[in-house]
Amino acid sequence: MLSEKTVVSVFLDKLKELGWSESSFCPRLVRGSVFIVDDFRESFKRLNERVLRAEGLGDKLDVIFDKVRELLERAEPHELLEYLKVGVNVKEGKKSVKVKLIDYENVDNNKYIVCREVELYGEHMNIRPDTVLYVNGIPLVVVEVKDPLRLGEKAIDEGVNQLYRYEREAPWLFKYVQIGIVYTDDESSVYMPMMRDWRGRERLYSRWRDENGNYNILDLLRKDRILDILRWFTFYK
Repeated sequence: MLSEKTVVSVFLDKLKELGWSESSFCPRLVRGSVFIVDDFRESFKRLNERVLRAEGLGDKLDVIFDKVRELLERAEPHELLEYLKVGVNVKEGKKSVKVKLIDYENVDNNKYIVCREVELYGEHMNIRPDTVLYVNGIPLVVVEVKDPLRLGEKAIDEGVNQLYRYEREAPWLFKYVQIGIVYTDDESSVYMPMMRDWRGRERLYSRWRDENGNYNILDLLRKDRILDILRWFTFYK
């Protein structure tokens, strides 16, 4: 019988085949910022260095990054989602420039990181999701892995309830995280929207179909697919 750790390892191997990678900067215990700051900073500079230099702000990269990071941390969920989709307008001196957090036109120009068992400070107890997926150092997906052989039909319900608990305990994470997934295998896994203000409220969840009509959660986690969902099919209400 497979152990849950084995199922996690199998899942991670499949993510790596899709272009996700593990980072040496993955946090172990998070009490403050939920970003992978080094990856966030490196990605921000790569995506925006050209436009900032064109505006005569090339020497202000670090200053503008700090402003953007502070703005994101103060933003309400609906504002944060808009920043993820269309970028951020930043003022530096007398100049105003628009910078982007994600490159939707060149999917491979982003950095896709998966971290295992990141422990986050919780309101009553800490949480430790099996995996957190980051794009350019920003957490966007939380995946809870369950062993279908051990849990049987209870696997999905147990995983969904765990995602609800994470949302209640660490709502600040779910200002950024837009999608929650319970992974059991490629066909039976489910996904659902996540939101800070829901605080564990029950909601619909579904299996994901690929373009051929087959159930396959890995299709949702393709780099191009996850960005399309974020950009065009994720809304705040």
